[in-house]
Amino acid sequence: MLGVYVSLLGLVSVIASLRYEFAIPLPEKDADAAAIVILSLAILPVTVTVVGLVILLFRDPIIAWTNTPGIGPYLWLLPVGMVLMGIYQVFNYWVVRKKVFSRIARTRFYQGIAAVITQLALYPCGPLGLLLGQVLGSAAGSGTLASLAVRHDRHAFQQVNRNALVRMALRYRRFPQVSTLSGIANSGGNVLPVLLLAAFFGPFVAGQFALVHRVVTWPMNVLGLAVSQVYFGEGVSALRRSPSNLRSLFLGGSKQLGTVAVLPMLALLLAGPWIFTFLFGSNWESAGQFARVLAPMMAVQLVAASLSQTLNILEHQVWLFAWDAVRLLFTVVSIAGSALFGSSPIMTVAIYSVAMLLVYVVLYGLQIIGIARSLRQT
Repeated sequence: MLGVYVSLLGLVSVIASLRYEFAIPLPEKDADAAAIVILSLAILPVTVTVVGLVILLFRDPIIAWTNTPGIGPYLWLLPVGMVLMGIYQVFNYWVVRKKVFSRIARTRFYQGIAAVITQLALYPCGPLGLLLGQVLGSAAGSGTLASLAVRHDRHAFQQVNRNALVRMALRYRRFPQVSTLSGIANSGGNVLPVLLLAAFFGPFVAGQFALVHRVVTWPMNVLGLAVSQVYFGEGVSALRRSPSNLRSLFLGGSKQLGTVAVLPMLALLLAGPWIFTFLFGSNWESAGQFARVLAPMMAVQLVAASLSQTLNILEHQVWLFAWDAVRLLFTVVSIAGSALFGSSPIMTVAIYSVAMLLVYVVLYGLQIIGIARSLRQT
């Protein structure tokens, strides 16, 4: 149930500020960036209200589609989690702009600790304890990041007026027009595996897959997100100097991420089932099997996805949207197609892994092409 909830939250949180938060690091003037912060926060209540109405009107179809009847009483937590994640994302990108990356790392640590402590403390509450822990974990650190913006950059926010909001909304309109659709497709590609596995094989298989996400994919995503945010901030500055500087940053990041990915992925490939059985008990051996077949894909994903901000830096949002749409298509076809043809859960996950491996290789290639094109234009 937690896996399904996290997947649904990941899907709706993408539209929280219509992706305007991604534009915060881009303007040269802090006053313009502050206008985007306020614009993003102003959009948040509208999108949360829309999501709340959708959940109210389509509660039963959502429960039926996810094949998880027990989640019905807790769907009200989705808008709550969306608000908290939306606020965090906005101020997170302000801190990315300021390159105070240690603050972001600290809040990510707080989020993990807050989620686990809350979930352990509320263990007697059953599913509600797990879901509330996830929600409260999303909120941890938001106040720290917001206070940093208010204390150190108050002057920039005081310069914001209605004209600035309209000007920034129009200047970066490709983020809601293109990046929102891209973000939905991207989030769909991230969360649909759990939802599709739940729909075709039931919550037990989905839970096994969700455990792999929690103990392997999620820590990798935290690392990848940290690298991605540092890379975003440094990449914008590098491109302003010269596209060749961006290329050097990209290649250096690729080498370092590849080195980091090799050892843990080899361990999962060689001993995934044993590791999961040792850590979590024999009931979770299937999760170890899933981790083994997913290992090569996750290694490539860490490199390609962590540097995918290259396309946002170069303002190639259309390219990113096309790739996200293809990944979403491959996710649905690989899992649903395999399940409909009678494949076992482990074979279905293996086919999905191969499909995603190919898709992430394409993403890396698009980034190389984008940098090369920028070099030719200069």
